Amino acid sequence: MINLSPSCACESVPLPLHTLKLQGIRHFPTTKYSTLGRKKSLILFGLIRVLAICTYLLPAFGLTNLPVLYFVAICVQISIGMATTPLYTVMMDKSNLETAGTDYTMQKYHRNKLSSFAW
Repeated sequence: MINLSPSCACESVPLPLHTLKLQGIRHFPTTKYSTLGRKKSLILFGLIRVLAICTYLLPAFGLTNLPVLYFVAICVQISIGMATTPLYTVMMDKSNLETAGTDYTMQKYHRNKLSSFAW
């Protein structure tokens, strides 16, 4: 059975969780937004994704040793995460509050269908 009582280990922490210092790194409150912004993030991370996709040319030109292949795979996977995070954020921003789940699902479905044509 799950204990849902108000006594939890978090109560012994003297500071709010978002202001704790962990090994010298200050964790800022989650209410602050990134200074980069959504539009700049989409453009910057989209360009990083394009550069990462260009790393597929390295094996095509004969650089097929294992570290290069790992580098290419890691760069592409990291850039996918970097590019899709602001994209999905904007998609959720554009959804209606009443039908946010359906709107987001349909936007993601159409995005996946359109991106499948590129491959």
